[in-house]
Amino acid sequence: MAKKKSKEKKPSRKRFEDMSDEDREAWGKAFGKRMEKKGQCLEKNFDDFGDKMEKRFGKDSKWERRFEKKGCCGGACWGPFSFIAPIIESIVGIIILIIAIFLLNFINAGLGSTFISALTIFFSNNLHWFFIAGLFFNYGKFIVKRIRAARWFLSPLLGSAGFAFAIWILAGIFAAINVSAQSGFIARAVDFATANILNIFIALLVLSYAFAIVVIFVWKMNW
Repeated sequence: MAKKKSKEKKPSRKRFEDMSDEDREAWGKAFGKRMEKKGQCLEKNFDDFGDKMEKRFGKDSKWERRFEKKGCCGGACWGPFSFIAPIIESIVGIIILIIAIFLLNFINAGLGSTFISALTIFFSNNLHWFFIAGLFFNYGKFIVKRIRAARWFLSPLLGSAGFAFAIWILAGIFAAINVSAQSGFIARAVDFATANILNIFIALLVLSYAFAIVVIFVWKMNW
């Protein structure tokens, strides 16, 4: 039976190869029409599927009404798990930092680097500040994503705090470097940064809010 089928397929190939240009053109047109009909049918199926999904999950659907009952805002819900998510993120961040400190101390046991030792001491002594900063920034992002009106108020605050926090971390790193470098310039720079970190934060905050006010004013004038 397999031989008979193979023999039946060969003549069809020969007939196609022996087609004239007109027959091939007619075959191409017929094939194009079939593909066009299939494409239209596929497009209709996609449209029907989109309409069904819109009715099920779109505006005024039961899912939308369920989200409104849960207190959702801007596509994000205020459920109990979402509210504790920033705490979980902060705890995970601290765990990762503790593991990193442990690994650095383990590696430094063979190296005996004063820089790594001073760096791990800096991070170990300030774990509580890193956890507080994690809570602050994670909850700030949480609120900004869910309350659009709070974006203009919290974004300058988060940006200024993040910049000041980064300066504080860099000061700690350079202080660790200076344990072995013993540079007077680095020592003075570190002392200045740590002593004036609050002033740096306030100055950045004032500039950020001034810039935000200017942007809002220009936007309203052009509106």
